[in-house]
Amino acid sequence: MGFGFVGRWFRRSRKIREEVRPTEDGFETVTTEPAHIRWGDVFRITAFKRDEITSDLLCLAFEAHSLPSGTHVEVNEEVPGFDAVVALMMKHLPIDPKWRHSVLLPPFAANQTVIYQTPDAPNAAG
Repeated sequence: MGFGFVGRWFRRSRKIREEVRPTEDGFETVTTEPAHIRWGDVFRITAFKRDEITSDLLCLAFEAHSLPSGTHVEVNEEVPGFDAVVALMMKHLPIDPKWRHSVLLPPFAANQTVIYQTPDAPNAAG
């Protein structure tokens, strides 16, 4: 994947820097652009790392039918509520429990990996 794809990916992202909160049916973002993501609406989750110079930042990009076409909500491990959302994600969606390992190693590589996708997911723009 070239730099062009990465640039397009980040422009389509609604990065959440404030907080995510679990709900009965998914999670909500507490930010200037709030969103409510329902597990039943999620059609793709992409895990990746962002190189932060001295460390890597684990990120998840959620694409859902309830979001505008071509956009996603991105949360990372530094956002309060991330671990609770990941625990619920693992409970509600059929995701390989070893997904973190495939994304975290080797260090300082993006390791972008689709960890969940429904059969009816729209094609990824690339």
